[in-house]
Amino acid sequence: MARPKIPAIYSTEIAGDIARLRAEGESPRQVCSRRGMPALKQYYSWIQRYPEFAELMDQARQDYAATLFDRAVAVADEAKECQDPKRIPALRLSFDALCYAASRSDPGKYSPTSQIVETKVESYADVLKRIADDIGKTKQTPKKPKMPVFTGSPVDQDTLQ
Repeated sequence: MARPKIPAIYSTEIAGDIARLRAEGESPRQVCSRRGMPALKQYYSWIQRYPEFAELMDQARQDYAATLFDRAVAVADEAKECQDPKRIPALRLSFDALCYAASRSDPGKYSPTSQIVETKVESYADVLKRIADDIGKTKQTPKKPKMPVFTGSPVDQDTLQ
């Protein structure tokens, strides 16, 4: 029968060790199974109880995502130099898996959708209308010259001959 784990007391030293292991890619379950580490339940209660520990775990998660992304870039570089076409699918799978894991670890930075900026797409007719409106605002219509006003009697064409 397994002996129950002795509760670990929170310290910055243990927190730093946990952060290092998490940044290297170990899951909370793997970290907590090590000797001298807190039980999994205690690990999650430390996240709730100690804001500095929660911040440290968040930073470790981001560091791990950066590590995964760096590994993905290395795999992509290897694929560019690969001479064996049969290895390309395996390298592609490895690249995709690393990118996916990085995006799950830090979606704000490595998710493919995090870089998309919403833009308004105008139709061709809307663009032409906007241009015409802009031209109409800047173009000043010339004033019509005033026609002279005659106050005399009309001239009869027969009398001029």
